[in-house]
Amino acid sequence: MNYFAVRKAFLNDIIKKYRRQYKIDLKKWLPNPYYILKYKYICEISSFFSYLILKTNITPNFITLFNLFLGVVAFIIFAGDIHQLKILGLIIFFSKQILDNVDGFIARKKKITSKFGAHLDEICGHVYYFSIFFSLTF
Repeated sequence: MNYFAVRKAFLNDIIKKYRRQYKIDLKKWLPNPYYILKYKYICEISSFFSYLILKTNITPNFITLFNLFLGVVAFIIFAGDIHQLKILGLIIFFSKQILDNVDGFIARKKKITSKFGAHLDEICGHVYYFSIFFSLTF
C-alpha cells in the first residue's frame, strides 16, 4: 500500500470518527476553523506515521505503551522543572493525539482491535490528563 492510499484511508477514517463521536465535520471550515487546522495537522502527521508503522510488525498496543511512556517522560520534565527540556515536554503533550490516532488506525487496518487495547488507550489518556494536571502543581 503506498503512502497516498494510506493517507486517504486514514483521513476518511478520521473524518467518520470525528463526525460520529464529536459531531465535528472536518470538511467544513465553519463554525470553528481552529478545529479544522488542528485536526488536519494532526491527521497529516498521523497518516505519515501510520504509513511507516504499517510496514512493520509494531502492534497498536506497543504504540499505546510508547505513548504512555512519553506521557510519563513529559510529566518528569515538567515536575522536575528541567528548563532545558520544556520545549520537548510541550511537544510530547501536544503530540499525544497523533499517536492515539495512529494506534487506533493501525488496529482497525490490521484488524487486531481488542478490549485490552481499548482499556490501555483509555489509561493512556488518563495518564496524559493527570500528568498535565499534576505537573502544573509542581
